Amino acid sequence: MAQVLKSVMPILRLIPVCSDRIAPAFNRTLPAAVTDAMSYQKYWSLQKLPFGRPETADEFFPGRPQREAIARLEYLIRGGHSTGLILSPGRAGQSTLLRRIAESSGFGDCAVDIVRMGAKGRTRDELLHQFAVRLGITRWISDRYRQVSERITASGRQRVRSVWLLDDATPLAAEVASSLASDCPWLTAVLACTPEMAMKVVLALGGCSLRVDLDPFELSDTAAFVRHQVNVVGGKPEMFSDGAVVRLHELAEGRVANVARLAELTLPVAAAQKAKQINVDHVEAVEHEVVSAAA
Repeated sequence: MAQVLKSVMPILRLIPVCSDRIAPAFNRTLPAAVTDAMSYQKYWSLQKLPFGRPETADEFFPGRPQREAIARLEYLIRGGHSTGLILSPGRAGQSTLLRRIAESSGFGDCAVDIVRMGAKGRTRDELLHQFAVRLGITRWISDRYRQVSERITASGRQRVRSVWLLDDATPLAAEVASSLASDCPWLTAVLACTPEMAMKVVLALGGCSLRVDLDPFELSDTAAFVRHQVNVVGGKPEMFSDGAVVRLHELAEGRVANVARLAELTLPVAAAQKAKQINVDHVEAVEHEVVSAAA
């Protein structure tokens, strides 16, 4: 195993493993291709790599936390509530969930106009400008706040609710959202942040209509997610042993993005060994070697 790991380390260094010790590295992208000698996609007979970034994946996997969060957000929006807060630990699928909500054209008999954007690092003017652009405003006046308010109000006259999804929410974004929600009854603002940021965001909002907790996967969700990702790219259902899935879940702490990264890492290692199935040893060896290399 050690010799195999040594041969694939140039690849593994390009793909971050799931560990809080090297969390910043998680945002790197997977390489578009590997050398012919390590073409694990071909070895496993896959149509494409199964575990790319969950937030950019073509398929949305609705685990139990996602299904519950969607149901609560639908209640929030259909009920005409002004603000909602999504709390999620890092890499648990927050951005993917918001993207899924943004793809909705309506909830039952509630027509919606949904805008999704990131809030981190944006000033008040930048937040309002981007919101205005996403709402389709093309003729500008100096008062962006007024333009956004008028557009939301105009949509409301057509019985269309505007929904503002703010990822990586900040206290400043919460202040802007709170003000707009107070002035515009046909706006629902949904802010997503980590539990560590929650108190500051809630204080800036001046309260919140509904809190939605997006928890990490349970083991059954992780197992279903791995099978789903392998299946949609033409892989064999038994590619990962039950023990490997359990270990993936433990090391990733149930966080879907971490599960995806670590699962992807095991593919070239097991392929280099000409293994017929990915097992616990492959998972643990990759986690140990990459974390050690990043230390």
